[in-house]
Amino acid sequence: MRKTHQIAVLFWFGTLAAAIALSAVSLLFPDASRNILWACFLGGTATAIMLVVSAVVVAFRDRDELDAQKFPRKLLIGMIVTGIGVIVLTIIVFWPSDAFDSPMSGFSNYSVVRVFDTPDFKRTYLFDYQTPEGAKVSFYISASDIFTLSATDIRGESYPLEIPIDSGKIPLTSYVVLFCEIGFTKDSTILRVVVNKAEVQRRTLHFAINLGSQNWSAGTFGGVPIRVIEWGNYNKALTNDDINKLVDNVRQYVKLPLH
Repeated sequence: MRKTHQIAVLFWFGTLAAAIALSAVSLLFPDASRNILWACFLGGTATAIMLVVSAVVVAFRDRDELDAQKFPRKLLIGMIVTGIGVIVLTIIVFWPSDAFDSPMSGFSNYSVVRVFDTPDFKRTYLFDYQTPEGAKVSFYISASDIFTLSATDIRGESYPLEIPIDSGKIPLTSYVVLFCEIGFTKDSTILRVVVNKAEVQRRTLHFAINLGSQNWSAGTFGGVPIRVIEWGNYNKALTNDDINKLVDNVRQYVKLPLH
C-alpha cells in the first residue's frame, strides 16, 4: 500500500473516531442544552455517513485505478462495513433522549408568577416544602443574588441547582410560567428549572437521593416579593409534554403577556 493510501486510511479512521466522540456528547455532558446535544449528535452521525458515502464512491468509481495501485479492496470493504456499523450503533447508543420525555417520580412546583428582586442581604424563599422524615425542596434567591433550587435528603445533605439572577434566564418583573422539578431515574437524580417552555438549566446527579416518603407539607411561601396567578405542586416530575400543555393553557385562558 502506498504511503498516501496509508495516510488516507489513518485520516478516515481518525475522522470516524471524531464522529463517535461528537455523537457521545450527550453521555459526557448530560446537563448541556438539548439543542447543543442534538446538534452534536446529528453532526457526528452526518460525519459518519459522509465517510461511508466517500468510501462507497471510491470503491465503485475508481476501482480500476485502485487495482492498478494495489490498494487492498478488502480494506475498503471493511471501511464501508465499519462505517455502517458505527452509524447504527451511534443511533442506538447515543440517541440524545431526555428523561423528562417519560413519566418519573419526584417533585414539581408549577406557578404563574411575577418575581420582583429587592436588595436584600439574606436568603429569601419563593417556596420551601418538607417531608416528615426531614427532606426538603426549596427555591429561593440567595444573599448573593442567585436563584437556587435545592433538594435536601433525609440526612441533611443539600444538592443545589444555581442560576445567577444577572444571567437573565429567569426574567424579573415579567409574568412567567415557572417549573421547578426533581426527577428520579433508576440511578440518577435530575434537578431542572423551566421557564415557559424553555429549560433554563439542569443538574444531573449520578445517584438517587433519598427524599423520604415525599409527603410534602408547605413551610415558607412567598418570602420574595411576588405576584402569583396560579400555583401547584405534584408528587412527580412533569414531562415535557405536561409542561407544554400547561403553558399553552396559561396563554389561552389566563391571557397574560408571558416573557
